[in-house]
Amino acid sequence: MNKKKILLCADSRILFPQVPGAALENFTGIGRPGVEHGMDWSSRLHQLTGGIHEFITHRTGIEHYMLSLFDIPNIIKPFPDKYFDLAILQIGWLENICYWEKGLIKELLGISFKEECLTNPGLNLENNCTEYLYYDLEGEKQIFELIRKKSKSCLGLGFHSIKTWCGLFNKRIKSPIEHHYDALRMNDRYSSYCDYLHMPMDPWWNEHYIGPDRIHYNRFDQNASDFIAPFIARYINRMDKTINNVLKEQNNIFYHKSLSIGKNIANITNRNDIVLLTSSNTNQLTYLFIGCILYGRIPLIIQHPSHKISNEKFEKKIKYIQSQTKAKLCISDDQYIDNYKQILSTVSVKEVNKTSNLNIKPTDPDINDIAFLQLSSGTTNLPKILSITHKNIIAHCDEYAKFVGISDQDTICSWLPLYHDMGLIAGFLLPLLTGSKFIHIDTFEWLSNPRILLEQITQHKATHVWMPNFAFNYMAQHLQNQDLSDIDLSSIKQFISCSELTFIEDIENFANIFMPAGLNVKSLRICYALAENIFAVSQSLGIYYTEYKGLKYLSCGQVLPGVSLIIEKNGKDITTEGNNKYIKTLPGEIIREDDIEIGRILIKSDYTPTGETDFFGYYDTGDYGFMNEGHLYIVGRQKDAFNSCGLNIYPEVIEHEVSKHPAIIPGRVACFGILTNGTYDVNICAETDNADQLIATEIVRNLQDLYNIVCTVHLRPRYFCIKTSSGKISRSATKEKFLNEPVAQARGVTPFCSQKSFKRNK
Repeated sequence: MNKKKILLCADSRILFPQVPGAALENFTGIGRPGVEHGMDWSSRLHQLTGGIHEFITHRTGIEHYMLSLFDIPNIIKPFPDKYFDLAILQIGWLENICYWEKGLIKELLGISFKEECLTNPGLNLENNCTEYLYYDLEGEKQIFELIRKKSKSCLGLGFHSIKTWCGLFNKRIKSPIEHHYDALRMNDRYSSYCDYLHMPMDPWWNEHYIGPDRIHYNRFDQNASDFIAPFIARYINRMDKTINNVLKEQNNIFYHKSLSIGKNIANITNRNDIVLLTSSNTNQLTYLFIGCILYGRIPLIIQHPSHKISNEKFEKKIKYIQSQTKAKLCISDDQYIDNYKQILSTVSVKEVNKTSNLNIKPTDPDINDIAFLQLSSGTTNLPKILSITHKNIIAHCDEYAKFVGISDQDTICSWLPLYHDMGLIAGFLLPLLTGSKFIHIDTFEWLSNPRILLEQITQHKATHVWMPNFAFNYMAQHLQNQDLSDIDLSSIKQFISCSELTFIEDIENFANIFMPAGLNVKSLRICYALAENIFAVSQSLGIYYTEYKGLKYLSCGQVLPGVSLIIEKNGKDITTEGNNKYIKTLPGEIIREDDIEIGRILIKSDYTPTGETDFFGYYDTGDYGFMNEGHLYIVGRQKDAFNSCGLNIYPEVIEHEVSKHPAIIPGRVACFGILTNGTYDVNICAETDNADQLIATEIVRNLQDLYNIVCTVHLRPRYFCIKTSSGKISRSATKEKFLNEPVAQARGVTPFCSQKSFKRNK
């Protein structure tokens, strides 16, 4: 770790040791919570970094709960530009959401004080004094500009929001302040000014990291130092890293092989050109991908033609990608070249693999340069094209590897295609950038022989595997009667279900079949991820479930460090509403016993796209879910969910149940609503090799018994349902295909009528 000059500015929640392990009397925060233990996160940071960095520290002298930004200019103005490698600001709550007396604000701000910035006066009931909020947005902006001028990087810390009912203000002051939403607005601005450690949305998510006053989070006995300090230490360690220098340092063989291929790509392109990559050879694709990056070309891996997608739709998608990226080149296997040549310049993989004596040097990128592009899944529309910087991918892999415990002693085994974010990140870049080994299996080879995954795990003693839920079911079905005496799964530390809704019966069945082969049931995990966050948002530490309205939903675990998550419904933040045993209350407050509330899942991190939000800078994931006991639960996609006769229908649940029927092809089911007479009728297209209408009748009766829904089942031949390139059912596209069928009366059964209705939990 290189020595860095670091400016550390904070408020009453921090102590400043002069040297690591300093005596108690040498702390500049005597009397603050945590000092009785001689430790807070800044002290812990000194320990973790070995005391090699040069810290210049500033702690506001006035007794209040927030760091004053307006103190900082006086501290940093004397220093030369870019003197600091990093400025760390503990900016949990600032003046514009805290009430203070006018005299105190003037004393705090000095010559920076502006009378016109005093807003929203309120009466402090304890001392009958008028107190104010202070909004100086222009002054705030200028201070951050000065910080960026004096420091190469800036990291802000603090709660991303605090609920109004936390008790800090409403016991002192009665006013129309929207403290919770004011905090969200404030932190949205700070997120645009600097990197931001998005602390949990609500402090009670991380009860063990919060002091008993719910404001301080530096108490050693509450383990705050085990959360904040290691995060900052990792941040400091990676802040200069790019894919280029990481590979050169820790994977020299892969680095030089990628260099030789990248040199030929660089010879026929220019720096920052976008290059589309497609190949049926996954290992070959990895060298092409990194070869582009090493020479400053921006790769995007795309799907090659397949019988699962029509030529018309394939061409439409490639033309769309080309129109959005303006790609200069496509590199393809020989058999697919003609599919791309009509759209853009295309060369064969063999051509760029030829040995070359070219003398072209690799680039030395900035951490903020775009490293590569990746596609979202595009389940309801054409995919988004997302730009990922070196800084983004290094940080994401560093944090996720820490969360799941991956080291250079581990081996990741994957059959996932690299055009999917799970295959690209979890199956390739995560192990590559953390020094782990990785084994790739051809996707179609795995589909035809799923046993090959178990054989590769056994041979290479693989420790981590990511798969979508359907794969757990697929492997269990195909291998349940096979002899597994030569298979050893005891090396697996984590078998992770990701990318689509996970169902408890599939996981239980998978565990029962493969436990005799050494699978430890405790290794099973569930991850919630999306390309718009690069990959992972949350992950469980085991299999946990919550029962809601008769259905068991599996926990997707706790939110990863650096990500803030909110559940929103009708403009209201309902993240910790409802039947949540984790909710704590102040004395005299009422413990709520409402029903679980389901709403939109919104996230905010350094990676999520900008300009696509209607809630304080948070990105709408497109999913519905809820929080319970600090865990995230997913119930379905927003665009696919609909209401039928007063019942909320989440298609994934219905499709999973229909797929269980022995005559239905698993995973080839699409559920959607068709508006009729003021409500949506439930329609289900299910693929089968047997068009016997008794099958449809059985399915309808089963769904009525289980979920009390009225539905129509339409039996269709193989490949009727349309899937995305990532293998997910596109319900909107399948619905469109169904409605455009030439046969006016679709095969099916007459819907059953029912007088039952779901009972609402009170």
